[in-house]
Amino acid sequence: MRTQPDTHASTLYRLSLLLTLFAVLNASAVQLRAQDYKARTAAALAYIAQQADREEKVMIPMRDGVRLSALVLFPKDRPRQNHQLYCSVHLT
Repeated sequence: MRTQPDTHASTLYRLSLLLTLFAVLNASAVQLRAQDYKARTAAALAYIAQQADREEKVMIPMRDGVRLSALVLFPKDRPRQNHQLYCSVHLT
């Protein structure tokens, strides 16, 4: 009488190889995204430094009396008047 090969063990082995391959490919993709994010952030900061004057920690009063710290960017080589102010908690 012939015995059946151990299909359960071979299936687990194939699954572990597949998961290992997925982990390696996913790790390299995450690393590439992180490098891309760092490059885009550096490029954006360089652009802002070249194109804008900045005032940091400007205290802006709110309706409830609280004062929020803000970063205000102005275009370079232009007078600092009659500008629209855009507020976002994610900018500073």
